[in-house]
Amino acid sequence: MKIINNNKIFFLIIVTFSIIISSCKKAEDVPTFVAINTITDKLVADSASYKLLKQAVFKAGLDFKFKTTGAYTLFAPDDSAFLNIGITSTIIKDSISVAGLAKLISYHTTSPKILAANIAIDSLTKQKTIDGDSFYVYKNVAGVVFVNGVMVKALNKEADNGVIHKLSSILRQPTGNIITTAVSFGLDSLVVAITRVNSTTAALGGDSTFTATLNNRPLTVFAPTNAAFRALLTSLSFSRISQIPVLQLKTILRYHLVTNRVFTPQLKSDSLTMIAGLTNKTVVDIVANPLTIKGKNTNGLVVAGTTNNTCSITATNIVCHNGVVHIIDKVLLP
Repeated sequence: MKIINNNKIFFLIIVTFSIIISSCKKAEDVPTFVAINTITDKLVADSASYKLLKQAVFKAGLDFKFKTTGAYTLFAPDDSAFLNIGITSTIIKDSISVAGLAKLISYHTTSPKILAANIAIDSLTKQKTIDGDSFYVYKNVAGVVFVNGVMVKALNKEADNGVIHKLSSILRQPTGNIITTAVSFGLDSLVVAITRVNSTTAALGGDSTFTATLNNRPLTVFAPTNAAFRALLTSLSFSRISQIPVLQLKTILRYHLVTNRVFTPQLKSDSLTMIAGLTNKTVVDIVANPLTIKGKNTNGLVVAGTTNNTCSITATNIVCHNGVVHIIDKVLLP
């Protein structure tokens, strides 16, 4: 009589069990693939524009996601966008982690599919990214689309599972709220001024809710540099921010705040009402290179008639979790 080895019996049982389990697996547990013309296919085909993005997508393992069925919108930085901030093929290969690349690309991707025609004119729209963060899409009256203030160079390259819009720059992902962002950009004097107002009692002109306001309300901040604060101190004949009367300091700071997010493509003449708690105060943009803003009242007169209220925006569209920061080179006086 032929004897069957126990190991062979065990092996046959395992194989049979595996086949049964596989046959019972729900169809929705298995990713469905689009045959051709996916976002991944489009990136591979357009090596003239997306060589670096394609490399990043494959290293991050997102080529698999961008080949599955779905409805994705990829705001795709082209090669020049990577190179402009010093990211080369070698850096992608050797210096940026898989997780870092996945985070970067995910911040440029949303679902569902958004064509240019679906974007409302002159309205800022919040979009959730596939990693749970948010970016903001805006289309001006000329039909030009911006994401976080960054211009889209080419629109509507459609794929079977979504659409690609070509970006002129890589999007900055927010890393914190307004005050955290100010710290990370070295705006120490601004942070000192905010802290002084927040730590002073209302009886002396302070506001114990000021820090919470800046970290929780949706705001746009025109943030003066440290040099701008030094110039302010000189003009006031002070040597330290702590010498500025708190009520005056609070009013100055609030004159640099705008309710809600405002990116530079949204700036229009007489469009920004500052929240200084005073009347007849606005800020006007002057379309120039560099972009400048000028403090005015509602009659169109420059406040105090001095050049102290005209300044350049030296860094734009810095996205925070609760707003936008534009860095300016002077302190505006209400």
